Amino acid sequence: MDGTTFFRGVLTTASDIDTFSFSGLTGEVVTFKFANHLAGNPSLRLFGPTNTLLATNLTGAGLAAALPADGTYK
Repeated sequence: MDGTTFFRGVLTTASDIDTFSFSGLTGEVVTFKFANHLAGNPSLRLFGPTNTLLATNLTGAGLAAALPADGTYK
């Protein structure tokens, strides 16, 4: 990934789930932040190309992670 990419989603209820995917390369560092969250603590989970959970944040603070392999992440 080059530079900054914005993903747009809207969490309308506490049980709403938005899913995004992107291609990444080994060693790239990705950072996820919420632009706006008025209520509750939205959570983030980063899954690798083999669908392994790599990082999680349940407080709404966002997360950063170095990608361990080339592939599609979600």
